[in-house]
Amino acid sequence: MKTPAKTTYPVGELAEDRSCEPRGLMEKIIWRPISDLQPFPGNPRRHPEHQIRSLMKSIRRIWTNPVLIDERCTILAGHGRFEAAKRLGMKEVPTVTISGLKEEEKRAVLIADNRIPERAVWDFDLLRLHFENLVEIGFEIELSGFTTGEIDLVLDGNPPNSDPADKISGLPLDRPAVSQLGDCWELARHRVFCGSALCTDHYDRLLGHELAELIIADPPDKAQAHGYGKVQDQFRRTRPNMRVFSRNLFAW
Repeated sequence: MKTPAKTTYPVGELAEDRSCEPRGLMEKIIWRPISDLQPFPGNPRRHPEHQIRSLMKSIRRIWTNPVLIDERCTILAGHGRFEAAKRLGMKEVPTVTISGLKEEEKRAVLIADNRIPERAVWDFDLLRLHFENLVEIGFEIELSGFTTGEIDLVLDGNPPNSDPADKISGLPLDRPAVSQLGDCWELARHRVFCGSALCTDHYDRLLGHELAELIIADPPDKAQAHGYGKVQDQFRRTRPNMRVFSRNLFAW
């Protein structure tokens, strides 16, 4: 296969007319020392801790997307991957250089690289099929970037959607806390109890003689129930005083 010839530009011509400078992505992915790269000044995109941890797990397995930089090794896209690689103690990261951009174009690339993917949508029927296949073969499914709870919802046919009602705003957060351990709030036909999942007396005070259909609790010892939305074996109780009241425990 014939290799295409590279375009060359006379030094004098470049000095007189910057418009003829090569623009766009370079041909090769180059592994560069992390110390050579620098974040874009004033990057408006923030990467929460859970995303960095997810990126670390993904990068540890396989690196799929190089860091986009300019000629001065300033990062235009890939700040999260850069941070994850640093925490993993990596000495080098894969980079692709984009050249010939003006400063305003670099800022546009910085924003667009984060904003445009947000406009994509999921086909949840196809996504569920992928998840079912990955679960069946025992793959570490969290490497997909979805949390266990989100995967549960997709597998159960209830894709995760952002509900405006879940966004709490306008509440005065600077007021002193009123509720204390043992308080039971009556909200019409509902009750909200401030208690411990390990205290049987709290269940009695909240439920009386009623039995709950299902109680999901996260005890202090972080006991895990394995199985993505479908209990595969049985629920193991690791605390003798942790009671689960249920008429139909696994019908979910």
